[in-house]
Amino acid sequence: MKDLLIENASIVDVNSGSILEGSNILISNNIITGINVKKECPQKINLNGQLVMPGLINAHTHAAMTLLRSYSDDLPLMDWLTKHIWPKEAQIINPETVYIGTLIACYEMAKNGITTFVDMYFYEDMAARAAEEIGLRALIGEGVLSIPTPHAKGKLQGIENTKKLIKRYKDNELISPIVAPHAPYTCSDDLLKELACIAIREDVPLHIHLSESEKEFLDMKKEKKLTPTEYLESLGIFEAKVLAAHANYLTDSDISILKRHNVGIAHCPESNAKLASGICPLIKLFDSGINVSLGTDGAASNNNLDILGEMDFALKLQKISNKNPQALKAINALQMATSMGARAIFKEDIGSIDVGKKADFLVIDRENPSLLPGHNIAADLVYSATPDCILSVCVNGKWIIKDKEPQFDKDKIIKLAKDIMKRYFS
Repeated sequence: MKDLLIENASIVDVNSGSILEGSNILISNNIITGINVKKECPQKINLNGQLVMPGLINAHTHAAMTLLRSYSDDLPLMDWLTKHIWPKEAQIINPETVYIGTLIACYEMAKNGITTFVDMYFYEDMAARAAEEIGLRALIGEGVLSIPTPHAKGKLQGIENTKKLIKRYKDNELISPIVAPHAPYTCSDDLLKELACIAIREDVPLHIHLSESEKEFLDMKKEKKLTPTEYLESLGIFEAKVLAAHANYLTDSDISILKRHNVGIAHCPESNAKLASGICPLIKLFDSGINVSLGTDGAASNNNLDILGEMDFALKLQKISNKNPQALKAINALQMATSMGARAIFKEDIGSIDVGKKADFLVIDRENPSLLPGHNIAADLVYSATPDCILSVCVNGKWIIKDKEPQFDKDKIIKLAKDIMKRYFS
């Protein structure tokens, strides 16, 4: 869309939780250029008081793992990974399956109001192709390990895949390349250092799993005499712009390190709970002023891609684990999914409805029964809202869901998903 004036909108201010009723939003190309401005515009939409809020951010996922949704459940993390997921991935993961798996994920995320996602997987050029086809904003990183992967015979090929991804997508409108070493326990010191150097040189974020399980934490302490966080700092990894996924096991010293280096955290409460991996010390992170975002992880360990659900569960998990119903409030979760989440993934041009930000937003039906009678919109969005409340989704100034209708070929995606089941799982 070129110029669009959205009239009679109720804008959700995610920093305060307040509502700016009866507002208009001017969008020029893909940017919000005015709020409550007087300008004639040939293209207008009257929202009749419906809510407008920033698009949701999924800060950590493995999108193509929708192919393994409900394939292997109810297992500890390392058993789940090493005995079930990794062997099956070795059999089925190729450019075609990554493309189809990511299409499925993008369809689901779009329907659920996720406008930006951070992905770590293999054949990420195919993930980018799927995201562009649907119209989602994505940060994509080729998962690099010291051991062979479905897309690399070894670390050297993994590094080359990363360099190619950066070169191809560095100036893309929707796709932002990132560097993605899998984890401290799957990457050698030299590999971690090399990837950090690439991230620093190219000025792109580095995304890594960190302190996801107690075993990882204790093994590192035993082997290196350091926590995983201390270990990454000793290698200079935090000199890059780092987004760390999970961070369930952190000492107070670790939290100080993360704050000092402005490390963003991608908190994945539902996946962590399902795998019994641990509970992120969210309150300490908030108290330290660390930027925290929300992630779903992959659909193989969640099993859905729903940030609305993650907001709700993240708060309830902290309340029960801290035995304090006031541990965190609804506005905190809303910010993790939007404005604070944007800072955590180093994307300052999204995350709120403000002049100069990208036109990534949702139209929410405030008359949906889940949001009635409407005492507190922030609380309703966090504790009550479901994807059914979402009427329309706009990314980069383009509707990808309009009045609940996908503006992409959903029938194609369903057919491809069924074909995959027949060929790889029957």
